[in-house]
Amino acid sequence: MALVPAMNQSQNINVLRAPLYDTMIHVKVGEEEIDFTIHKGLLCYFSAYFDRALNGSFKEAQEKVIYLRDESPEIIKLFNLWLYTQDIRDYGQSSEDVPLNYLVRLYLFGQCRQIPKLQNDAINLIVKVNWNDMKGENLEDQIDLIYSHTSSGSILRKLWVDLYLENEWVDNTLSTFKGNLHNHNLPATIEFLVELVVAQYDFIEKGCIHLPVSATDGSSYHIPIDKKSST
Repeated sequence: MALVPAMNQSQNINVLRAPLYDTMIHVKVGEEEIDFTIHKGLLCYFSAYFDRALNGSFKEAQEKVIYLRDESPEIIKLFNLWLYTQDIRDYGQSSEDVPLNYLVRLYLFGQCRQIPKLQNDAINLIVKVNWNDMKGENLEDQIDLIYSHTSSGSILRKLWVDLYLENEWVDNTLSTFKGNLHNHNLPATIEFLVELVVAQYDFIEKGCIHLPVSATDGSSYHIPIDKKSST
């Protein structure tokens, strides 16, 4: 039985009126085409990508099957949980229980499939991570992933750069990459290092002060959501 998603006040009225729990869609994930059965109304309400694919003249709309061969079952499992509960965490889980890599990949999935609220919810959990325990390691693991799947001006990129500045990882990072570039995606790494150095210059020379990431609820890194979908 489908769960009724917990929505904020601005979404409540329209979501409850919308035919969220009508037709079931088969979402085939990965090369093995692992099947997830999800309500079409939910997919279309939160995602402009799925709305176009399932309500247009595409074969997905006729066959009620959509293939996501480039996605992983782990990420779609989290997405499915979020669709029905509006929470990335399963019952009883804390923010720390969801791997950082999953949160980044879930954000990028939301970016690709045009699901801004999912992106924002992933950001909200990312900023709650205890970065003092990370020592920069897990952040560096995500740089290739982030910079290979986003463009200049990306909010996720800005968050990563801000995290390095806030935790004073810049000098160590430059030294690490200097002797280890062959283990990274070179174009992505160069883009990150350039943005990091520019941000550090602005911070030191121009006195650009911003609220520490750890002091925010993530909202300063949110994707704007079209008012038409929630009013």
